Amino acid sequence: MHCVLQNRYECRRLKQVVKSSKAETTKLAGMIRIQANDAQDESKYTRFMLDAMPMCAMLWDKNVNLIDCNEESVRRFDMGSKGEFIGNFFNLSPKYQPDGRLSSETIVKNIYKAYDEGECYFDWVHQTPDGTPVPCEMTLVRIPYKNDYLIAAYLRDLQEHKNILAERFRFQLELEASLKIEQEINRENNAFLSAANRDIRAPVNFIVRLTEMMLSDDTLGDEFRDNLKKLNNAGISLLSVTDRIANTAMRAS
Repeated sequence: MHCVLQNRYECRRLKQVVKSSKAETTKLAGMIRIQANDAQDESKYTRFMLDAMPMCAMLWDKNVNLIDCNEESVRRFDMGSKGEFIGNFFNLSPKYQPDGRLSSETIVKNIYKAYDEGECYFDWVHQTPDGTPVPCEMTLVRIPYKNDYLIAAYLRDLQEHKNILAERFRFQLELEASLKIEQEINRENNAFLSAANRDIRAPVNFIVRLTEMMLSDDTLGDEFRDNLKKLNNAGISLLSVTDRIANTAMRAS
């Protein structure tokens, strides 16, 4: 009888242990599920941020395999999908860079350099599928991933920047040409004013001096003297105008 009771007790205790173990397992599974969901949410948010970037971004592994990219990379190079971009990446650079380096070899070297040193910066020329050059500035950064590293590559498109610089240069050339034309016009105007001032001043000076000499004659009649005074005053006024013209030409030159 004692053995039977003991067996029932052991069975009851075993059931409780199993029940408790199931509860712990269920709790642990729930925690794992929550952590997995959190990880998925974090990955989702990271993906949103990556795709929202206004510049091209890519991820490379240490074996120089392009494993991911963002939506801007697909859009900038007129691709239909990320898979198409990844599959055609090495066709999106000319065979040689402007300095004569082979593009395919240089990409590999720069990725290895970033993997070893932590980062790498360089100028690069990509191309669209129709061969249109895409000058850009590349930034490669080593980032930790699990127990290893990945290389995050960021592409800053310099085409718009170069277009702005070209537009500024064109505007500067146009401004310099306009200034040159304006200076030439001013020189011509100054030359004309100087010549006109000289040609006008000489005879007016003669008239002023002549009238002053004639006014010193006491035998002149009153009417004739009044006319000489008017002529003399007009000559003096005209000389004042020519002086102002000469001063304006000097300041403008």
